[in-house]
Amino acid sequence: TDLYDRHHLLHNHSLLAHCNHLTDHEWQLLAKRNAVAVHCPTANIFLQSGYFNLDKARQFNIRIALGSDIAAGSDHSMVRVARAMIETAKWRRLTIQPNAYIPTPQEAWHLITRGNAQALNWQNAGTLQPGAPADLLLLKPDIPLDEHYISRLIYNWHDSWIQNIILNGQPINTPPK
Repeated sequence: TDLYDRHHLLHNHSLLAHCNHLTDHEWQLLAKRNAVAVHCPTANIFLQSGYFNLDKARQFNIRIALGSDIAAGSDHSMVRVARAMIETAKWRRLTIQPNAYIPTPQEAWHLITRGNAQALNWQNAGTLQPGAPADLLLLKPDIPLDEHYISRLIYNWHDSWIQNIILNGQPINTPPK
């Protein structure tokens, strides 16, 4: 982080993948520069590179995004990445940090939609409102629509639920059934 900072590469548009082994000084520097820590839980497990410390990021008020790390991840589904974020936090609680914060499914879903858009400074993306870009997955999940709906989406996700993909308001493909 100091090297990035010395070369003026650490700022509010910086997206730093993984962030598994940061010192408190480095967390403070990320906070001071308003940089984004990109948590890549499936890639971290695949690479055996460590486990993101969500509590440290929260302690230092770091902006967080979720990523799949296409080059090293075992899964590119952002829903599965969201689930892996929750599972990583649970693993930390079970093994090394008894009071580790565990994000809710709703928080994880927010991160892969509006939260990631905000981290990228895409102010009108990741939301359903007039004038926002229409980038959508049209889903037909076979799960009950109740107070646990987001949880069920994350924990039971299946790609076959995708009925259509819309990018910038235009259908781009209809996945095979």
